[in-house]
Amino acid sequence: MEAGQTAARLDPQLKRFYRRLAARKNRGVAKVAVARKLATRLYLMLREDWTYAQLCQAVMQGSSSHSVVEQDKPTV
Repeated sequence: MEAGQTAARLDPQLKRFYRRLAARKNRGVAKVAVARKLATRLYLMLREDWTYAQLCQAVMQGSSSHSVVEQDKPTV
C-alpha cells in the first residue's frame, strides 16, 4: 500500500489513475487499486525480465503481445 502511494505521486500514469478513481470512489479504494496495478507491473517485469522503463514503454505502446489477458487465437 505504501509503495502504491509513492508510485501515485511519482508516476504520471498512476497519478492520473489514482486521481480519477479517488474522485469517483474514495481515496482508500484508489490507494488499493494503485497498489494492485503496481503489483501487476512488478509481476510483468519479473516474467519478461524488463526494467521499469521498458515496462512503461510497452504499456505506452499498447503492446498486445504482452497483455495480461491471453488473446483469442484465430480460427482456421
